[in-house]
Amino acid sequence: MPQPQMPQSQSAPLKVWFLSGLITLGVVAGIGRLIISLWPAPVTRAAEAVDFEDSLQGKAAVIAQESTYLSEAACPERDRLSFEALKSEGMMAQAEKDYANAERKFELAASLCSAPEVMIALNNARIGAGEARSLVVTVPFSGSNANNAIEMLRGFAQAQDEVNKAGGINGVPLKLLVADDGDSEETARELAIALTSDPQYDHVLGVVGHWTSDVSLKAAAIYRDRKRLVFMTPISTTKELSGYSPWVFRATINNRSGAAALAQHMLKTWGLKKAAVFYVDGVTYSEEIADEFAAILEGSSWGEVVNAADMGDPSFRPKHSVEQAKKAGAEVILLATNNGSLEDAIAVIKANKGQLKILGDLANLYTPKTLEDTGLVSEGMTMAVAWDIDGETNPAFVQQANTQWKGPVNYVTAMSYGAVKAMAAAIGQSPTRNGVQSALSQENFQVLGAAKSPMEFVRGDLQTKVQLVEVTKIADSTAGATPLDFVPLKPQPTSVRSSQHTPNRGYRYRSP
Repeated sequence: MPQPQMPQSQSAPLKVWFLSGLITLGVVAGIGRLIISLWPAPVTRAAEAVDFEDSLQGKAAVIAQESTYLSEAACPERDRLSFEALKSEGMMAQAEKDYANAERKFELAASLCSAPEVMIALNNARIGAGEARSLVVTVPFSGSNANNAIEMLRGFAQAQDEVNKAGGINGVPLKLLVADDGDSEETARELAIALTSDPQYDHVLGVVGHWTSDVSLKAAAIYRDRKRLVFMTPISTTKELSGYSPWVFRATINNRSGAAALAQHMLKTWGLKKAAVFYVDGVTYSEEIADEFAAILEGSSWGEVVNAADMGDPSFRPKHSVEQAKKAGAEVILLATNNGSLEDAIAVIKANKGQLKILGDLANLYTPKTLEDTGLVSEGMTMAVAWDIDGETNPAFVQQANTQWKGPVNYVTAMSYGAVKAMAAAIGQSPTRNGVQSALSQENFQVLGAAKSPMEFVRGDLQTKVQLVEVTKIADSTAGATPLDFVPLKPQPTSVRSSQHTPNRGYRYRSP
């Protein structure tokens, strides 16, 4: 079951924060001076400039007003003002190297709210100026959905806390340095360049993060070419990252295995043949799912894509497109949606009114918002995901997550947790950049993450089963709540492993 939906706040101007000593790099020297070292000249993008100093949060934290993204159970309304004040005071104390005071402030803040950035800050304050093994973790806070950053940080924070409470990595604590990439390709590239070229970051042993596949690809190109720092994404699913570089790893499923699982479910479980594909032209994630899905149908010799619609087209009309799919004889709709087309995808589900079977994507529709906005018409929709809390999980992770975050978490937190655990295990074998890369590449490398089975990598890809979940009506829902949930389906007889490959047919869909 995915974690409760958090409220959205107004999006701030794009910011990237690296503050050292607390949870981002280099605040002790002042964020302004850090940026001079990161980028010798101001970075200007179309329609906006990167601004690092205009707010307290820009000097002290990545997550602005963190409490507003937390549920009432995790952060009661009555405690939010006090929490934010304590967090701010802790950040300022940390910036001044007053680690004891920072630790006290963060402990008080953590007693009020179960907030992941504060948890990371607290662990970093306890380390202070002492020896540590450092990782950079990047989140898309100033992107289109700030909740994505919170979900990732929960996993990062839980893994760090677990490692340090167990005595650290061979006795040395783990420090996490958080940066906001804004879900921006250019920002991700700039961060990668800084981390692989500036000697002041030589202590960083790896990078974990990024959300969108295109953002991860932009950063991965730098890590691949420079061969100096391991990069691992817990979220991005593009098949292009499979076997991309010995320095690039993925701690989740990929588009190929996810799309294949959906296609096989349609053909074998539902026994249906004809599909309409709703995708977003120009978005790698969406196009790959659509391509791979169509390749499986074509390869089956009896399945086919009979209609397609580009949800990114300004003229796209959900109701009309659903009617066109029906006229073409479609029995199933595949929604290969991205973050930017979520509202259109939800509109398609509502316009369909439960008439055609629906296959969702691998991530973006897997939220309580989908269930709340669509209601019973989404019943039966099936998705392929990396992890579900009611599936084959590591019970210790689930128990600790429920306790720490005051409620269930989703696959984003689970895979982010696993990625940091994998990096920490690799650091434990050899605490150097080359050593981390070598450890992760070993055939016998294994570490327990959020799933029941240990994590292992082949050609950089996590080897894991795809979990199918189905939107199902639940009998024990409370009055007024959406009586639906994502329920795991039994594993298919033949699982699709990430190391398997299907040909890229190069499909590019156009509505007739």
